[in-house]
Amino acid sequence: MRLLLSIGFAAGGLLAVGTAVQLAPTAAEAQPAGPPISFTDQQARQGRGVYGGCESCHGGDLLGLDGGPALVGEGFARRFNDSPAELFTFIKDNMPADLPGSLTPASTAAVMAYILQSNGFTAGADPLSSDPAVLATQSYPPHTQVP
Repeated sequence: MRLLLSIGFAAGGLLAVGTAVQLAPTAAEAQPAGPPISFTDQQARQGRGVYGGCESCHGGDLLGLDGGPALVGEGFARRFNDSPAELFTFIKDNMPADLPGSLTPASTAAVMAYILQSNGFTAGADPLSSDPAVLATQSYPPHTQVP
C-alpha cells in the first residue's frame, strides 16, 4: 500500500493537521511485501541529534529551505515511498550535501528513524537495520499517525 501525506496550508502558514492519502497499488506492490521495518524511540532521538547537521538545508521543522527539500509531507512521501532501502541508501550516499557519504550506517539509520517518526510512523520494539540488504527485504510499517 502506498501512503502519501499531505499538509494543509492556511492563510497565515502551515496548518498543523495532515491527511493520509492512499495511492492505488503499483504492479510491484501487488507482490507480497516483506515484513515491516521498525525503529525505536531511542533511534529517533539519536537521529534528531544527527539531524542537527541537516537543518541548514532542510530546516529545523523538516519543511525544507532553499538549499534542500522538505523531509515531511506528500512530496517526500512520493519520492521515497517504494522501499526503505532506497531511502537509507540515498541518505547514506548523498548526505550531508557538503560531505556526501560521511554518515556511518548507524547514524544513517538513526536519522532515517527520526524522519520516519516526523512523518507520523510510530516507533516499535526493534531497531531499524543499518544494512541496506536487510532493508531491501522489508516494507514500510502501517501508517498510524499523521503529523
